[in-house]
Formats: sequence, structure tokens, C-alpha cells
Amino acid sequence: MKHLIIFHYHFLPGGVTDVVISAVQAYLSNSGEIDKITIVSGRQDNMDKVREKIILSLSSDQKRRLEIIIIDEIDYQERLEKGVCSDSIKKRLTIDFSGDESVWWIHNYHLGKNPYFTKALLEIARDTSQKMVFHIHDFPECSRYELFHSLTSIIKGDIYSSEDNVRYAVINSRDFNNLKNAGIPDRRLFLLENPISLENLKKREEINVSSSLTKAFSRQFPGWKADEPYMIYPVRAIRRKNVAEAAFLAMISDKNVIVTLPGVSQREEGYSTRIKEIFESGLAPGLFGIGFDLDKADLFFPELIASCSAVLSTSVQEGFGYLFLNSLNWGKPLIARDLDVLESFKPVFAEHETFFYDRLNVPSSSLDIPALVQLYREKIGSLSTYLPDSLLEMLETEIDNQLNQISIDFSLLTLKMQIEVMKLLKEDSHFMNQCRRDNSIVVDHIKKSFITDCSHRKDILEKNWSYKIYSDKTDAILHSFSNTIPLAKHKRPSNFIYETTLQKFATIPYLRLIYDE
Repeated sequence: MKHLIIFHYHFLPGGVTDVVISAVQAYLSNSGEIDKITIVSGRQDNMDKVREKIILSLSSDQKRRLEIIIIDEIDYQERLEKGVCSDSIKKRLTIDFSGDESVWWIHNYHLGKNPYFTKALLEIARDTSQKMVFHIHDFPECSRYELFHSLTSIIKGDIYSSEDNVRYAVINSRDFNNLKNAGIPDRRLFLLENPISLENLKKREEINVSSSLTKAFSRQFPGWKADEPYMIYPVRAIRRKNVAEAAFLAMISDKNVIVTLPGVSQREEGYSTRIKEIFESGLAPGLFGIGFDLDKADLFFPELIASCSAVLSTSVQEGFGYLFLNSLNWGKPLIARDLDVLESFKPVFAEHETFFYDRLNVPSSSLDIPALVQLYREKIGSLSTYLPDSLLEMLETEIDNQLNQISIDFSLLTLKMQIEVMKLLKEDSHFMNQCRRDNSIVVDHIKKSFITDCSHRKDILEKNWSYKIYSDKTDAILHSFSNTIPLAKHKRPSNFIYETTLQKFATIPYLRLIYDE
């Protein structure tokens, strides 16, 4: 039996925290390999709530197998006290947590949020036999160039360990294939898709949700179409969610959309505020950021989901894609921008009312194309520190081709341009009709979703993403450490893996200008 020690910089509300909560519940309820779990956080904030959520459905014995420890040194770099370095972190981790029966499970170990923590882990992996699993949700090579620079300025050498005592877990097939092709052996690399918590949506029969929303929020959001159905985009308004596109779709389909939560981090607050203004001005039909104010409408979040006509996603970047699978759980039609991480999911939507689109057309005649080209060329030029000249030239050619067309994909615009397009939709009926014609397939599918009944597909979710499945896959990773036959060392250039992954992510979809807002 093993002692699993889970590390992350913090456990504030967010994707990684949700995964860890579900994972720990799955382990304590199902795992045959794990006897005890310790969660190690870089800060105390939200840890009481994390513990409450984890133990909610656990027995007394299972609760006793869980402990939580705070170590300030693994928090984000900007929050560290002076004097903290990789040596001090290395010493603390080794003294407190090393052991033959312990497995360290580190989430986003190399994201660049704390390069000293990353360096300490890599050195411990190199110098000891401590078993580690590096669970990657996000890559610094993927449009996070400031973080990548912070990481590689402190760590001289590859940020990917090739030691026999290290395993890698990734959450989608794209990342699995990228790391496999970059040279990480099969025996050390595992696909571990996130678990899904199956839930039953309940709505009070006496409640008319749309009417309740109208009474509570229509004054603040004058574009809301009173007492009419709505599609829902249950996310935080952050840049990679491409939320202005949801407003654009609402306008050209003439349907309500609800974006549930604002962006709250310092990096996302400005973007979120501008999205809120789109809805508060009445430009788009819908509501924004009402997720924390549902008491004003005497509603609960499950009722908001249960009463929607469709689930919408305009996101341009996801690690896993909970929202897409939750449409099956909720029994709701799905309208979504297609993403590369969805390839392994596609078969499960074969019998579900789903439409994936790959672009939304905006007439180029309505846009300042030379200015847009210049902005992209400047962004591509700024990557010369990280990418070879040949790749930079390919990117310039690619963006020139994409912007030299009759119609431009809405997601390639700056937020300012996106808002200008929506203002023109409001002012010019001819432009509105043209955008509806140019995107008629998407618009038709949205309208169809409002009159289509869907069945819940919990059977599919149970088969592929249940807590039991997740726990079994985790046990397989832990069991892999029992294979003590060493792998032959591959002679590869220093930094080969991260240079390979860096180039894999250096494509226009990951360089959209909305990331820079």
C-alpha cells in the first residue's frame, strides 16, 4: 500500500482544484494501491472548503486517511519570502516527504509559476529514487511565454526529467501524442483523463426559470429577451474562453445566452469587465456573471442548467473539456467551437445532438485587415527568442493566408475589433443579414437545438470517466513503479523535449490576439 502525496501551488477554486477533489474522493473510495493521502498546498486559502468537499461523501475510516499540509515555499514565485530557493525547497521536501512507500503526485510541476519548486523536484528526481508523477494540465510552451522564460532562466537544461523514477500523466490525447513524439517512453507516459461527477439536475416544478431571470436581471441587462429560452455558457469570462464570440452568436441567432461567471484574477479582470459591458449595454441578448447572484432570482445553479435549451462553448483553448462531456450528463444539446483536445471525445457524441464548428465568418470588408496583419506580425516577431527563424516564417505565411480571405474568423480578431463588429451588427441590418448568411449552418443548428430534446448519456460517462475508472487508471500508474528494469538512456540533445513541444504549440490557434488583451 502506498502513501500518495499530492502537491500544487494552491487550491483556490479552479480546474486543478476540482480535479484533485474528485481524484481524492475516487482514490479513497476505490483504490487498492493507496493507503493514505496527503495534500500539500503552497497556501492556506480555500483549504478548509477543499477538505469539506472531499469528505462530504466519505466514511469515517476514509476521512482518517486524508491529511492537509501547508508549505509556503511551493506557492507562486511572486508570493515567496526572500531567501527561498531551490536548495531550501529541496531540503524541506526531502526531509518531510521522501520515502520508499510514498509517491509524490505533482500537478503542473513545470508551469513556471514557481521555477524554484520545479528545479527542486527535478534535482530530487535526479539525485534520489523518490517516485514522482508529474501530472500536466497546462504547458508553459503553450502561449505562456513569460512563464516559460521565467522557468528556463532558472533551470539550465531540459525541464522534462528522463529518470526512471518519474512518470508523466496528461489529460488529453493531444498532449499524450506530443510528449510521446518528443521522446518520453510509453512506460513513463500515461493518458489520465479527468473524472466526471455524475449529477441529477432537479428543478422545482412551480418555478419558471426564464421568468425569474427576467424579473431579477433584465433591468441590468436590457438586451435580455424577456421570458424566452436561453443557451448557457457556464464558465468564467477569461480570454481563452473567447466569450465575446458567445455574444456574437447570440446576436446573429437572435437567442439569449447566459455567461455565468466573471473573470476574477488580475490577469483576466480587465477582459471580463469589457465582456460585461457588452451585455450591460444591451448590445447582445443575454445575462452575464449572474452565477453568484442567483438568490436574487430565487434559483439554484442546477435549475439554471436544467432549464437551458442548449450548452454553448466558444472556447479556443481547453486542457480537458469538462463542459463538453457535461452536456451528456445534463442531457442538453451542445454547440461548440471545435478543438484539437476533443479528438478522443468525438465518438461519444455520435448519438447526441451536437454541432462542432471550426470558424465564424466576418466579412473582411468590415475590418482593418492591414492593422490586423501588422499586430500578428509583431506578435510573431516577439517570439524570436524562443522559435527558430524557419518556424517564424511559416507562422507569418500562415497568418497572411488566413487574413487574405473574403471572410475572417471572428476568433482571430482583437477584442476591440470583436466589439466593433457587434456594434455594426446592431446598427446595420444589411451587415447583420450578411453575417447570418455567412454563418447560416451554425445559426441553423443553434435554432434547431432550442426545439430538440436530448437524453442523458450517463451510461457513456460511467463507462469512460467514472471515479472507478479514474482510480483504476491511477492504480496502473502507481503499479508501473514496480517495474524495476531500467530503460536505456536515450541520447538526445539538451532541451530536446521542450523545444519539440514548444514548436508543436507554435501555431496560429495558440497565438490569437485575444490572449494579449
